[in-house]
Amino acid sequence: MRSRITKAINERLTTDPIKFDKPLRGRLKGYRRIRVSDYRIIYTVNIAKHKVFVATAGHRDTIYEKAT
Repeated sequence: MRSRITKAINERLTTDPIKFDKPLRGRLKGYRRIRVSDYRIIYTVNIAKHKVFVATAGHRDTIYEKAT
């Protein structure tokens, strides 16, 4: 699974981090997420600086508690 997450980061987040994502709400407002099977990658985008910061990645059952 680690290789699939790495591949998703390299392919999706480096080309167009907004296209493949979903903005998060509530405590995680300002963050975005992409799905990789049952796993989620939570990240933020600084459009002005052309940077993506990956906050965390993990299984969907626990990732949202881990991210707060």
